[in-house]
Amino acid sequence: VSSTKVICAQQCSGRCRGRSPSDCCHNQCAAGCTGPRESDCLVCRRFRDEATCKDTCPPLMLYNPTTYQMDVNPLGKYSFGATCVKKCPRNYVVTDHGSCVRACSSDSYEVEEDGVRKCKKCDGPCGKVCSGIGIGEFKDTLSINATNIRHFRNCTSISGDLHILPVAFRGDSFTRTPPLDPKELDILKTVKEITGFLLIQAWPENRTGLHAFENLEIIRGRTKQHGQFSLAVVGLDIASLGLRSLKEISDGDVIVSGNRNLCYANTISWKKLFGTASQKTKIINNRSEKECKATGHVCNPLCSSEGCWGPEPKDCVSCRNFSRGKECVEKCNVLEGEPREFVENAQCVQCHPECLPQVKNVTCMGRGPGSCVRCAHYIDGPHCVKTCPAGIAGENSTLIWKFADANHVCHLCHPNCTYGCAGPGLEGCAPNGPRIPSIATGIVGGLFLVVVLGLGVGLYLRR
Repeated sequence: VSSTKVICAQQCSGRCRGRSPSDCCHNQCAAGCTGPRESDCLVCRRFRDEATCKDTCPPLMLYNPTTYQMDVNPLGKYSFGATCVKKCPRNYVVTDHGSCVRACSSDSYEVEEDGVRKCKKCDGPCGKVCSGIGIGEFKDTLSINATNIRHFRNCTSISGDLHILPVAFRGDSFTRTPPLDPKELDILKTVKEITGFLLIQAWPENRTGLHAFENLEIIRGRTKQHGQFSLAVVGLDIASLGLRSLKEISDGDVIVSGNRNLCYANTISWKKLFGTASQKTKIINNRSEKECKATGHVCNPLCSSEGCWGPEPKDCVSCRNFSRGKECVEKCNVLEGEPREFVENAQCVQCHPECLPQVKNVTCMGRGPGSCVRCAHYIDGPHCVKTCPAGIAGENSTLIWKFADANHVCHLCHPNCTYGCAGPGLEGCAPNGPRIPSIATGIVGGLFLVVVLGLGVGLYLRR
C-alpha cells in the first residue's frame, strides 16, 4: 500500500492507482483504489457504509426544521468497528454515541428500547445485588465486621439480611477480626433495598442517627429475625433513626427498644409503611416524649403531620409546603432566588438552563427549553438554545445552518450557503472553507463551535 504513495502524481492526496493525475484516489481512501470515487477505495480512511467510504456513519438523529427538534433518522446506522451497520450484531449493545459494543461501561446499564439493546447512564450508582449476612460467602458470619464490610461496596440491593452486632466494634480475637472502623459504615450508604431483615444492636457512640442507611428505601421482610421482626433497632445511643428514605416495610414487625436517647420514632405513621394489615410495632423504653419536647427534639416545622426521622427538613416523612429533592422548603424559587424553579405536584423543579431568569416574575412554565418565558441566548422556533443550529445533519444528507438576527432569533441560511452564514441571502454566506463532513466538526472562519445541546449533538453558530 505504501508503495502507491511513492509513485502518485503530485496532485493526489497520497493515494492513487497509477502515476497520472487521473489515477488519484478519493481522499476517503486509506490505501489504493480501483477508481476515483469514494466507493472505489481498497481500504477506507474512516468508515465503510456498504460499498462507500465516509467520514461518519449516517447519523441516527436528524434536525427537523418543522419541529425544531432532533428526530430519529430512518436511514441512520450504528458504527461497528470501522463499518456502518443498520443493526448491531447479536449480543452487542448500543452506546449513547451510536457504537456497537460487547458490554456497557461500568457507569451504565443495559435496557431495551424499541427493540434495540442500549446502554443507559445510571442515576447514581448502578444496581448491584450482594449476599446478606448468613448467606453464601457470609454463611457462618454473625455480623458486618472489619473483614467483610468492603464486600458491600457499591451494593444497592442486599439479598438476605444485615446484622450489626456489638462484636463488630469490639473485634473478635477468636476469629482474629479487628474492631470495625466506624467510618467504614459509609460503605452501606448505597444500599436501597434489603430483601430480608435489618438488625442493629450496636452503633458508634458519636453518631446521632443511622446515617449509613439514609438511602434505604425498602425492607421486604422475606426473612425475619426470630421469625417476627424485619426491622430491629435495640440498645443504641442514637438520638434519631435517620431512615429518611424508607418508604416501605413489606412484611414483618418493627421493634425499636431500649434506645435511651432516641426521639422521633413515635412520630412516624408506621402503618403507612407496612405492606400487610397484620404488621405491628413495638416502640418502647426509648427517650420519653415529654423529655424530647422539653429539649427541642421535635419534627421540623416544615414537616407535615406524618412525622419525621430526625430534626432536619430532609428528615420529614412528607412536607407541609413544598419539597426540593429530598428536602422540605417553605417556598420554591419561582419569582426570585437561584436557580429559578416552577412548581409541579408540590415539588420545586428547576427551569431549563436556557431560560433567562426574570426579575420578580415567573421564569418558566414547565420543563424543557420550550417552556421559558424568555431565552438566555437564542430562540430556535419554540425552543431556547445556547447557539443557533450550525452544520447539523438534516434530511437527504444536507446540513442545517442558521444565523441569528438582531432579536437573537435563528433563521435558515440560504440553501446555497454550504458553510453556514452570518446573515440572510447569498451575500450572508460564510466564505468557502474546507469541506465539512456530514456531522460537521470543523471550525469555519472562527464562527462555529462544537456544543452538545439537550436535543442532540451538532455544530452551532456563535455570535
